[in-house]
Amino acid sequence: MKCPNCGHWNKESFPRCFKCGAELSSASACQDWKQQMQGRKTTQTVIEYDAHGQPIETKQAPSLAEEMNELKARRAQGMAVLSSAKPRYAAREREAMNGMPQRTSAAEAARLDFAVEEVDPEEETPAPMDADVIYSKRSRDLFMGGNEDELVRPRRVPKPSARSAGVNARVAKPPQKGVASVSVEASARARAGSAERPRSASTERQRAAAHQSMLRQSRNEYDYTPLIDMDIPPQESDTRAITIMPTRAMSVRGARNAAAWILRALIAIAVLAIGFVVFRKYVQPNLPAKQEETHSEYIISEATVQGLPGRTILIPGEEGDKIIIRELAHTYTVIGGYATVTVADYMLYETEGITPEEESVHVELLPSLNGNTPLAPIVLDIPIPMSKIVILQPRSVWTQVSTAVGAIQLEVQQGSRVLVGGQDVSDTMNDSGVLTVSQPVQPIGDNIIDIYVTSPHQRTNHQTVTFYRAPVEISLELREDSGTRAYVSNKKVSTPPVTEGEKKEDYFLISASTMPGATITVETPHKNLDATNLNTTGAFTFMPVFDALGDNKIIIRASYPGKADTVLEHTVYYVPTATEYSRTAWALAPTDYAELLGNISRRIGQVYQCQGEITQIISESPQIAIMNTGKNGTVQNVMLENKSGEVWVQGQSYKVFADVSGMYDTMPRMYGRYTYK
Repeated sequence: MKCPNCGHWNKESFPRCFKCGAELSSASACQDWKQQMQGRKTTQTVIEYDAHGQPIETKQAPSLAEEMNELKARRAQGMAVLSSAKPRYAAREREAMNGMPQRTSAAEAARLDFAVEEVDPEEETPAPMDADVIYSKRSRDLFMGGNEDELVRPRRVPKPSARSAGVNARVAKPPQKGVASVSVEASARARAGSAERPRSASTERQRAAAHQSMLRQSRNEYDYTPLIDMDIPPQESDTRAITIMPTRAMSVRGARNAAAWILRALIAIAVLAIGFVVFRKYVQPNLPAKQEETHSEYIISEATVQGLPGRTILIPGEEGDKIIIRELAHTYTVIGGYATVTVADYMLYETEGITPEEESVHVELLPSLNGNTPLAPIVLDIPIPMSKIVILQPRSVWTQVSTAVGAIQLEVQQGSRVLVGGQDVSDTMNDSGVLTVSQPVQPIGDNIIDIYVTSPHQRTNHQTVTFYRAPVEISLELREDSGTRAYVSNKKVSTPPVTEGEKKEDYFLISASTMPGATITVETPHKNLDATNLNTTGAFTFMPVFDALGDNKIIIRASYPGKADTVLEHTVYYVPTATEYSRTAWALAPTDYAELLGNISRRIGQVYQCQGEITQIISESPQIAIMNTGKNGTVQNVMLENKSGEVWVQGQSYKVFADVSGMYDTMPRMYGRYTYK
């Protein structure tokens, strides 16, 4: 089916064009060409005109089938006539070969337009035959259906009769050697018969002798035989001389010309062969390869393949060519002048044997045209990405701790292999790629923890986390479950719960241990110190009192006679409960925003309710963003540092309760403590 848009021929079953994608008409709507031609009739007519240009008859033109049938019938009729005439012509030929007089019927004489006379048996002088009825033996034999080898000797001239004298007396003069000229005008005069121009016996004998001499001279060159009473009327209108056969000189000259042509052909073939050898040996090696001129300009650009870095390679070529890249085990078709190869970087190299210091790898692809014509190689320098490691906890790679256990929280790519402190902890990873590992911390100073992460198709990433715990003479450490974030009310700090109905958020308890018999001093605000088991097990507890939002430092000192004191510092992020914190929040209307900008130093620590869209993410760790709190198209930006557990997304709208920490450029800077969608 031909596409009406681009002209491309498609299968009838295709709903759309294979080349341009245009919609095709239904296959059922296309009738078969035989059905379209079936029943069609011609409407042509034939008009015959008379000599004056007036129409005399109008009839319908015959169809092609009728014309073919008429031609077949005429051909069969002609074959039948030739078949019936052939035996008669063969019998007359045999009579002519045996020297018998020819017999011509009255009907044949009437067609040939001459009179039939009685045969004079005493007439012995043969009359020469007319030259315009002399044909070569080969032409006569082929026409009569005879064998070319039957009549190879010169023919005897039959004795002419009186009735055939009018036909045979047409030669004006005997032809010269090698050339036979015919005068049609003399032949026409001879047809009138002997009554018109009577001839004597001596004249007839002279002409017969001349004719026999001519036959003997030309016997070795051409064999002339009489045409036996053929039903072919003479052409009286043609008066030009006719050359029947070439002479021997002409044959020799033709042979020389043929030899000259053969010699020229051999010389031309030799010149072409020498030129081909010179081209292959001296010229072709110096020419650049054709495929390099056509396919050396590749277009290479970066791409993202299934979320991973990759490459897009455009290979130029002729429309429909097949480009095979064996390294990728794939075949690409040239469409629109280029074959498009899109491949991820990791498919072009193997990570095995690549050290973490190797930042890139050299790759060479060898494309070929249709699998048999090599193209110019594709050379690429592929950077090998580093495996992802995000240390969520601790916030610094060097951290001073006072506990016997340090917590490490990492975010890596899903499916990575993670080694922390020489142990494989990959199985502790959740669906988001986050895992938490606890490592023992000794009071020896720096405790270096090695972290190795190897993600698929990436280099191994190596980082370290150092926990510093000062060497001490008196042991002093917090319990592993001691929290680092406190969401409690400063106005209502209760004792540890003694009933099931009391909430844990109402208090924040610190549990620690030291050398039995040591003296414990809490140097920061606190209450409810319990040292009951201090002399036996060295364990004690207390509840800190936080005097500022955010990070609050807790300091504990242990003393023992004869030993140096041990000081332990622990930082806790404190924020009041959401109910207590949001209760003190101010609105951020346009008038409030203008007042905040004018009195920023007096509003530090004040809580505001910020509601709007996150227009820009400035930093991810810690997460810092800009929110537009304006309404109805007004711009009212504030900078927020995320201190809540919710992760902000650019373009999303949130309601954030935040307290003022200062000024950044022309906008207030705040700490976002609680986030609501």
